[in-house]
Amino acid sequence: MEDIEIYNLATDVISSIAADLNENLYSKVNGTLSVHWLRDDKFNASAQSRSSVDDPPFHIVNMYFELARQLYRDIEEYCAYIESERDKPIFDTLFGSHHKYKELIPSSFSKAESKENMFISALTWVFFHEIAHLNQEHGHIRSQILQSDNHLIDECNIYKSENLEGKAAAIYHTTEMAADFEAVYICIKELVRHFKGMDLENSIGSFACALSCALYKFHGIKPLNIDSAPKGTHPSVIVRLEHLLPHIWEFFDIAAVQSLGEIKLSRSELVYICELHSVTVGLFWFRKHLLSEEKFNEFLHIRTIDRTGGREYMQIIIDTWDEIETEIINSKRFSDPLSLINFTEQYRSLVFEN
Repeated sequence: MEDIEIYNLATDVISSIAADLNENLYSKVNGTLSVHWLRDDKFNASAQSRSSVDDPPFHIVNMYFELARQLYRDIEEYCAYIESERDKPIFDTLFGSHHKYKELIPSSFSKAESKENMFISALTWVFFHEIAHLNQEHGHIRSQILQSDNHLIDECNIYKSENLEGKAAAIYHTTEMAADFEAVYICIKELVRHFKGMDLENSIGSFACALSCALYKFHGIKPLNIDSAPKGTHPSVIVRLEHLLPHIWEFFDIAAVQSLGEIKLSRSELVYICELHSVTVGLFWFRKHLLSEEKFNEFLHIRTIDRTGGREYMQIIIDTWDEIETEIINSKRFSDPLSLINFTEQYRSLVFEN
């Protein structure tokens, strides 16, 4: 696919989603959602609210053409990596004993369709991540904590972000994880709406792969440092993956109860499919950057609370969420309780156990 075709596909997809949101959500509260495509040479996206929480929402999402181009090119390279079978012996060792171990790129779609489907999944997840920030009024909440009038939510190049510590950093990290959660929830709901049966099963694997591709791109080759307290504006990408992948299979637990969709896969099969696709992306990213073997553990996800400092980090995140949850619920533009991040009692007991 040529660059111009990537740009055209990206703008068509996002324009369609924005039009649907304006018609079915924003128009009902006298608000508007605008999407601006920027030509800056940045892998970035941002969001801004130009209205107060008490007024009809005037929301803007900035998408970058370079983000779209790089997302597609990474997915293109990933597919070529899988087709090369370069690391098939490793995948066979890790996953070969499971009965669901088969095609990493489903043959039910053409190669071009598979790349396009993954690209659309990755792009829409980024877009819905920005929408989630706006929907939950994270700009308003952050500006209160930081005592600032800047409501711009920027995924990259944040001014003095490396110096952010303490309460402010905790708010940033927690709201990033909340936006991640809502974006995955919306994307999985859309998959359930569009696919059934084996196509749905294949789309779940493709989404886990696309989500991982997008997040690893933001990760780059930064070292995996899990501090016991949040620093900067964003959690580690690996930490984000460690919490987003479970959200995929937990969605279907909720779906079975709420009749949101039907799937024949068991929870263990869903866990396997998501882990399989995400691990292959991690290994691809490691290979892509020709890193030394001792760096490999920085591209694999486990449980955050099993990492040094991970349990203390998550204690701060959960405490911060408990502090701001009521305000987010009260400020939230469009209500859907299932879209809010949820730390179960079981998980809380693991995090806070002595």
